[in-house]
Amino acid sequence: MHANPSVVGTLLAVGLFAAGGGQAPGATPVAKRVLRAQSQPVRELARNPELTEQRGDTFVGWNGYGKGYEVDGRTARTGRASARCSRRSSGRAAGIGQSIRISTQKLAPIVVGAWSKAKDVSGTPDNNYSVYVDLIYEDGTPLWGQAAPFSTGTHDWQYREVTIVPEKPVRQLTVYGLFRGHTGTVWFDDFSVKQLQVPKGAGLFDGALVAEPVQPPKSRSPLEGVVLVRDAAAGSDFYSLGSPAAEARTHRLPELKLELICRRTRIDADTVRIELEVIDRSGRDRAINVYYVVPVPAIGWRWWDNIQQWRSIRPRQQYANVVRSGVGATGTQSRYPFACISGERRAHALLVTEPRVCRLSYDAIQREFYATFDLGLSQDTKRPGRASVSLYAARVDPQWAMRAAAQLYYRLLPQFFDQRRVPKKQGNWMAFTKISSVQRPEDFYFAVHEGNNDVRWDNEHGILPFVYVEPMTYWMRMPPEDERTYEGAMARFKKVLANPKAPGYASAWATKLSGLKDAEGRYQVSIRNTPWCDGAVFANCADPDVPEDGQHRNKGRLNLQRLRAALKSAEKDGGLAGIYLDSLEGWGFLQNWRREHWKAADLPLTYDTRTKQPVLLNIMSTYEFTLTVAQWMHSEGKLLMANSVPHRFPWLANPLDLMGTETNWLRGGRFSPPSADYMYLKRTMAWHKPYMFLMNTHYDDFGPELVERYMQRCLFYGMFPGFFSEDASTNPYFGNPKWYNRDRHLFKKYLPVIKRIAEAGWEPITLARADDPAVWIERFGQSASSGLFFTVMNTAKELRRVRLTLDPKLAAAGRLVDLLSGQSFSLQSGPSSLTLQPEEVRAFRLEK
Repeated sequence: MHANPSVVGTLLAVGLFAAGGGQAPGATPVAKRVLRAQSQPVRELARNPELTEQRGDTFVGWNGYGKGYEVDGRTARTGRASARCSRRSSGRAAGIGQSIRISTQKLAPIVVGAWSKAKDVSGTPDNNYSVYVDLIYEDGTPLWGQAAPFSTGTHDWQYREVTIVPEKPVRQLTVYGLFRGHTGTVWFDDFSVKQLQVPKGAGLFDGALVAEPVQPPKSRSPLEGVVLVRDAAAGSDFYSLGSPAAEARTHRLPELKLELICRRTRIDADTVRIELEVIDRSGRDRAINVYYVVPVPAIGWRWWDNIQQWRSIRPRQQYANVVRSGVGATGTQSRYPFACISGERRAHALLVTEPRVCRLSYDAIQREFYATFDLGLSQDTKRPGRASVSLYAARVDPQWAMRAAAQLYYRLLPQFFDQRRVPKKQGNWMAFTKISSVQRPEDFYFAVHEGNNDVRWDNEHGILPFVYVEPMTYWMRMPPEDERTYEGAMARFKKVLANPKAPGYASAWATKLSGLKDAEGRYQVSIRNTPWCDGAVFANCADPDVPEDGQHRNKGRLNLQRLRAALKSAEKDGGLAGIYLDSLEGWGFLQNWRREHWKAADLPLTYDTRTKQPVLLNIMSTYEFTLTVAQWMHSEGKLLMANSVPHRFPWLANPLDLMGTETNWLRGGRFSPPSADYMYLKRTMAWHKPYMFLMNTHYDDFGPELVERYMQRCLFYGMFPGFFSEDASTNPYFGNPKWYNRDRHLFKKYLPVIKRIAEAGWEPITLARADDPAVWIERFGQSASSGLFFTVMNTAKELRRVRLTLDPKLAAAGRLVDLLSGQSFSLQSGPSSLTLQPEEVRAFRLEK
C-alpha cells in the first residue's frame, strides 16, 4: 500500500493532530485540550482504493457511473492501471464510483481523495470533473454533492480531496471520480476514503479532537456563556476568556499573539448582546475561531432544525443545521441565523444578526450550546488585523421554542422587519413577458413585473415594474472559433478590453477591476452555453468600494450607474417600483483572493478550510452591494426585490422587500416539492414580505393535477405560485395560451386565497395546535378583527383525522370558515375536528 500524505495533512488541517502540553502559571486558561492523535489509526474505508485488483475489464469494488470507465493498463500514477473516461461530445456522463457502508456511530472527519490527469478537457473547473461524494446519514437524510474540482485543459496527475465533518452518524458514503459536462479524456487513480478512529475519552468539538469532560458541566443561563478562542491554522488548544463583562474588557493572549475585546450588554431580562473584537498582534495572515459557549446538560431536550422540525438530543451526538461552504474550521456554516434548544420548562436561543460565517450547534458530548465564528485576519484589510462579531443570547418561551426565537430575531432587527416596507399589494411574479400580452391577465393575480419593458401599462394596471440587474457577473459571448477553455476565454476577454467599440467593453473593464481571482491569481470564469449567452461568465466582486483606475468603473459602480439611467428613463411612463437583483446567492461561495478587494470590504474575511489562508467570501461583497441598493431605494420610497434567495445565506434576505426563486418540482416525471427545511427557511426569513416562486419545468408534463398540488403547497406557506420558462429563458409559460388557459381555473381558485392570507402577514407563533404531529399549522394575521387566518397541511401519505386547538382567547371568537369550500366549524364546543386527505392543505379564516 502507498501512504497518502495529503490525507494526513488534511486531518492535521482540521485540528486533529495538534500538540497538547502543560500550562504555564499565569497563562491563559485552556478550556479544551486538543489531543495528540498521531498514534491513532486513520482507517481506509474503500475497497481496492489504488485500483490494483482487476476482474476482467473492471476494477474490483468499483462500478461505472453513467457510461462507465475503461481500464487503462498503459497509464497509472502507481501500480499498473488507472480508470480512463473519455467524452467526445455531449451525452452520457462517465465515471467510476464505489458505495461504502460506514459502521461506526462515532462522529469523526472523513477525508475522500483521488488523483486525476487530463488531456484536452474542455471548459473551466467545476464539479462535473471532480472527486465527488454523496453521503447518507443513519437517519436517512442525505448530504449530496460534496465535490472538489480538478483543473481542466491538459495536466499531469493532480490531487483533490473533500473533507466532511459529519453532524450525525453516517450510514453510507459513495465516492465518484466524475466526468460529465466536458469533453476530453481523464484518468483516475489512487483513491482514498479515510476516517479518523476517535480514541476512548475523546470527541470532536467543532471539527477538532478534544478530551471529553470528566463530569457534566453545570447548567448556566444562556446569558452567562463563556468566550473561547482558537488559532485554527496552528491547531492550538481552545483558550477561555471567561464570561464577558458589562464593561468592555481587553484580554491579551500571548500564546496566540492576539487580543480580544469583549463586552456584554443586557437588552432585557431575557436577552444579552455579546460583542467581540479580535486583534492580531503578529502582523501575519491568521485563521482564528471565536466561540460563545453555554454549558447546558440538555440530553432529552429538543434541537430545532427549523421552526417546525426538531430532533431529540441524544448522548454523544452533535446537532447543527448547516450547509457546506468550503471555508472555516469545518467547511460548513449554519443555514439559519439563529438556533434553539428547548426542554419542558426552558429554552435557550443564540442569534446572529450580522452577515458572518458562523455555526450554531449543540454538542451532546461536551454538553454545550455554542456559536462559532470563522475569521480571517490580515493587514491587507480596511481594518488591518481586526475583525468584530456579535451575537445575542436569550431565554425564549419553551412552548414556542424556535418560533419564539424567530420572533425575537425580527424584534432585534427593526430596520429590516418593518411593516411599512412590506408591499400592500401582493401577488404573482412575471418574468420579462409583458403582462399586457396575456389574455385576461387579471385572472392570474400579477403584482410584480421583472423588467422595464412595459412600464406605462404596468403602472396603469397596478403592477410593480422593476429594472433588472445581475450584480456579480459578466457574461461574455464568444464566437464559435474561440476555444472553450480558460485560455480561450482570456484571449477573447483581452480582445474586448482592447476595443472600445466591442459589445461589453465597459463590463469587461469593470471585470478587470472587480473580477474574482483564485489562489493562483487566475480569474474565476466558467465556460457556459445558455440560451442567453454562448461563451463565458466571469464572477465579480460587486462591492462598489473596489478600487478604480481613474478611467473605468468597477462592477458595483457600473451597476449603479446603469440602474440610475434606467430609473430616470422610466419616469416618463410613471416610474419604476424599484430594482430587481437576479441570482443573488449565485457565485456566493467563491473565494476572492484579491487583496485590493479585501481593503474595500466592510465585512470580515474568513479562511479556506484546507489551506487556512484568509479569503473574502464573495457573498459578503454581494451583501454590501445589496445593502447599498436597499438604502438607496428606501430613501426614495422604492422597493428592492431579488431572485434566488435565501438558500444558504439567510441574512442576505434582510435588506429585501420582496423575494423569490426559480424552481422545478418535476423530477424524473414525479412531483418532487422541496423539503420542509427549504420552504421554512424562506418563510421564516421573508416574515411578512411576499415570497414568490417561478416554476421552470416541462409544462406539458406538469399538468393541472400537479399545478394544483403546487398551488396547495404554496397556499400552506402563504407563497405565490408563479411560472416562467423550462430553460429560464425561452418559450415562457405565459407566452403560451395553451398552458395558462389550461390552468386558469386553478389560478382563479387559489390565488385570491393566497393573496388574502399573505397580505395579512405570516406570523411564526401559530397560537394553534393539532393533536397529530403529521398535521402542521401556520398563522397569518394579528387579530380576528383585522383578519386572522390559519393554514393546515397533512404531511402524511394517508388520510388523517385531527383535532385543532386554538389559543383560548382566539377560540372565543366563534368559528373557523374554510376559504376554499365555505364550510364552517364552531369553536364554542371545544377543539374542531378535521379530516384531511394525504398532503391536503386547507385555509381558514377566524370569524366571530
